[in-house]
Amino acid sequence: MDARGIKETVERLRELQGEHGERFVPAPALERMASNGEAFHTD
Repeated sequence: MDARGIKETVERLRELQGEHGERFVPAPALERMASNGEAFHTD
C-alpha cells in the first residue's frame, strides 16, 4: 500500500465498494491514515 499510497488505496476500495458491496469497505484505520497522510513504513 505504501508504494501505491494509502489515500489512493482507500479511494480504490470505495470504488470497489460501490461496484461490489460492503466486502470492500475500507478499514477505519486505513481511513484515518489516508486522511492524516500517514504511511505504514517510512523511508
